Amino acid sequence: MTRILVLLTPLGLVASVAGSGAFARRELSPIAAHHRAAVTAPIQDDLKDTLVKLEKQSWQAWQRRDGTFFQAFLSDDHVEVGFRGVTRKAAVVAGVASPACVVHWS
Repeated sequence: MTRILVLLTPLGLVASVAGSGAFARRELSPIAAHHRAAVTAPIQDDLKDTLVKLEKQSWQAWQRRDGTFFQAFLSDDHVEVGFRGVTRKAAVVAGVASPACVVHWS
C-alpha cells in the first residue's frame, strides 16, 4: 500500500486553484447537489478526522525523534523537495531520528 502525505504550501494552493479551471464543470440540479452533499459530507468528515489524527501523530513522533514511525508512515518512494533540493525517505527518517531539529508540540 502506498501512502501519500500532501503538504499544501500557499504557492501549491494557488497552483491547484488556478489549475482547476482547466476542466469543464457541469451544473447539478438542486436535488442532485443536495444528494451529493448529503452523501459526501460524512466521508469528508471521516477523511478530515483521519488526516488530522495522522498529522498530530507525525508531529508527536518527530518530537520524540521516532524514526521508526516515519519508516512505516512514509511510502518507500517518498520524496521531499525543499530549498536544499530533493530528500528521499531514508534521509527524512534519519533526520527525524537525529537531534538536528527540536520539535515543541503541546
